[in-house]
Amino acid sequence: MIEFSAPGKVVLWGEYAVLEGAPALVMAVNRLARCTVEPRSQDWQCRAEGFRADPERLSKAELSTRDLSLDGVSRVIAAVVQQIPQTPQGADIFLDTSEFFAGGTKLGIGSSAAICTAAYAAIATLAEVNFSYERASQIHLQLQGGAGSGLDVAAAYFGGLQRFQDRSTAPWTLPANLHFRFFWTGNPATTTSHIARFYAWERGSSNQELAALSAASNTLFERTTVESLTHYVDCLKALDSAAELAIYDPAHTYLDTLANRLQVVYKPSGAGGGDVGVAFSDDAGRLDSFVSAAAEQRIEMLPLEVAEYGIRATHR
Repeated sequence: MIEFSAPGKVVLWGEYAVLEGAPALVMAVNRLARCTVEPRSQDWQCRAEGFRADPERLSKAELSTRDLSLDGVSRVIAAVVQQIPQTPQGADIFLDTSEFFAGGTKLGIGSSAAICTAAYAAIATLAEVNFSYERASQIHLQLQGGAGSGLDVAAAYFGGLQRFQDRSTAPWTLPANLHFRFFWTGNPATTTSHIARFYAWERGSSNQELAALSAASNTLFERTTVESLTHYVDCLKALDSAAELAIYDPAHTYLDTLANRLQVVYKPSGAGGGDVGVAFSDDAGRLDSFVSAAAEQRIEMLPLEVAEYGIRATHR
């Protein structure tokens, strides 16, 4: 049996700006996707836990010509198999993304990239070929229909904190006095629809708000302070207003208002419109007060921590 795991992600800053070449900071988190593969004589038996997917049995020939616009566990497997012709004729394969859900609701912390990366590494190992970050990015980009920056694959593959820009990535360290906590809004969001609206706006806009957001993201890598984070959030709000992206849903808006009152910096993480947000402060006491006040409105802190490891074999 071969098993690989890969972590999810949250975006600390750089969302949307990263689509235009600005740097972003992505953090791998301790929620793992797992892929288990065992060889069999013929056909691929595909099962999954977490995302909705009925078990399927397909031949290698069917996987090699599978329409990637279809849903289901075999869609991920087909994307990998089509990039690795050396795969055997059959295998039992199980994809597990259950850690990316809460009460049956998807959290929006990079399950797609994590399971794609884990499946790619496991199937490549089964086929006795080397796997690489570049090929993992290519496979996930194909699954996403060519949309997205790819920063979630960087988190899944390398782990830790990554400064991501133009599909290149490098480890990063935050100041020791910067504290942060994550929150689940209770509303799942569709990243692809937000990105589509962003590109539609970008084509017909002067893009001054995007330029300001990109500059603010660059500044955060030069000076990671509460003041520079506050400026970045102001630029994100300006982009949201200009492009009508609906980054700030009611839950994010409430948390932003609460953060202003308690002198904490709050922002949606990633495309927004729901999913996860992050609060920052250089004062741990203020951040604790923010956590307590949010809990009074039944907005719970997500106990996410940095996943120091990216893709790795958990059983061979």
